[in-house]
Amino acid sequence: MPTPDTSNDVPHPPASAAYSPCASDESVRELADAVAHLGGDGQYMVDALIEMVLSLRPITKSTMSADQRGFLIESGTLSEERLAAAEAKAERGSLALKGIESGLSMVVRTASLEATCAYLDWDESTVRSAVSEGRLYAFEIAGRPRFPTWQFHRPAPDGLLPHLSDLIAALPPHWVPQVVSGFMETSQPTLVSTGPTRPAEFILRTGNFDVVRAVLESVGGF
Repeated sequence: MPTPDTSNDVPHPPASAAYSPCASDESVRELADAVAHLGGDGQYMVDALIEMVLSLRPITKSTMSADQRGFLIESGTLSEERLAAAEAKAERGSLALKGIESGLSMVVRTASLEATCAYLDWDESTVRSAVSEGRLYAFEIAGRPRFPTWQFHRPAPDGLLPHLSDLIAALPPHWVPQVVSGFMETSQPTLVSTGPTRPAEFILRTGNFDVVRAVLESVGGF
């Protein structure tokens, strides 16, 4: 039987005593060492983290009114202790961490310019031209182009998802990269092969891009 999660029941010290907005110099050094331990492009990873943090809204204290707090407690939705614990976690930055986690997931589901060149056996100018011409999809993180991996496919002769240019052209222009990734990486109920299927899988299994285009047109306004 699963063990109940009681982490929110643990009392928290007052926010002013529990944390400081500034990380210690030692913690910053430990973060730099941890990034270096990964063995990748450490400067890029730090730059990406900084960009993600700066893109988030500043953390603010709870704006819940006394009446709202009273309703939650009196209705039995939350105990006073659990509500206080949830507010303390939010003030410490738990929601901001989720935003950073979401941003990092975008990085790991993309390839760098160098990796894309190696995969396609193209030089950088060819890759950049393909992006400007709508034959490859890319966006920037921390000033560097990133290429979502959903657009790559082997054993296609060119290593790319069939109908990729048509797909890129059909993407609603107001969709930000996070929305595009969410669409491409989520099974769509109207794209059915053996069951609800992600767009790239549907194209690979059926070869039918027109259905995907229709779905994009139907959801593109949202």
